Amino acid sequence: MKPDNPFDKHLAVAQSKMPEHLKNVACDLVDQMDLAKKITDTVFEDASTPELTIQVYDRLIKELARDTD
Repeated sequence: MKPDNPFDKHLAVAQSKMPEHLKNVACDLVDQMDLAKKITDTVFEDASTPELTIQVYDRLIKELARDTD
């Protein structure tokens, strides 16, 4: 993820208006999607696509949910 991105800009502007729990969930989601993208890029290299990233993300979330059961 680029350091200068729309999400971080939004957090900087809306931080005082955004409920803390919503900010935490949004940050967790961005971190998880970033991890899924890095995994996809590592495994699939030039064939990496947003669709594959979403599939990897879904697998991560499924495993995370299984670990918390």
